[in-house]
Amino acid sequence: MDENTSVTTTRRSLLAAVGGGLGVGSSAARGAGATQDDSQCVLVQGERCVPIRPLRSQLPVETFYEYHLPAERVMDENGAVGDGSVTYASAGTRNLQREHTSIAFLYQGPKGTSLVFVHGSVGNPDAGAVTFQLYDMPTDGEWVVKDDLYPDPETGDIAETNYDQWATEGDDHRIDWTWGTSGTDGGAFRGLGEEFSVTVQPAFNEAAALYGDHYEGRITDWQFLSGSASLSERISLELDEPIQIRTGGCGDDDN
Repeated sequence: MDENTSVTTTRRSLLAAVGGGLGVGSSAARGAGATQDDSQCVLVQGERCVPIRPLRSQLPVETFYEYHLPAERVMDENGAVGDGSVTYASAGTRNLQREHTSIAFLYQGPKGTSLVFVHGSVGNPDAGAVTFQLYDMPTDGEWVVKDDLYPDPETGDIAETNYDQWATEGDDHRIDWTWGTSGTDGGAFRGLGEEFSVTVQPAFNEAAALYGDHYEGRITDWQFLSGSASLSERISLELDEPIQIRTGGCGDDDN
């Protein structure tokens, strides 16, 4: 991991960027003047603030994500299930995935609220690399799905082919993902609590730490999903600007 990469930045500068004047040129479902509805969470990028709703179901988030691995690579730390039909990928979110796209969403299940990321799409030739730095993560939550994180079945150590890097101690996390053709990467963090404010600093493609080291491919779209599991609103995001996901309304001063 190259700690001198351009993705390294301070929490203070990130919070200023998220809430203070970065222009967002991509299309989204609502503009900067959106009013608060019955949603209790908002997504902020630059001057744009959008009320969002978690996707909901009665399944725990790890079951909803359905991270498939060969049975011998399943362990408690990765939250995976052993299934050979689709491997090294999220089978449960296939209907939400899009080619060359990274998605994020809140998920409300029987064990609480989770923040979920899925990069790439099953069955499509869209390998890639992403680095996310996440700030102010709740310290009593945990990553219940780590895609990818898997052992060498012969040694029990993390496999040499597991290229992803997870630095998730404390309240500031950094994850370096890279995935091959037809697979996905991502994860699910459960335990956001009743009130939270998480900032995500993205680094896609050439800006990602592992870009070009193992796989070739590009992410061209970053989307935040809001609504239900069967019909989601897709909010387009700038690839090179941080986002903030927090409880409250668009009129609240969180900084």
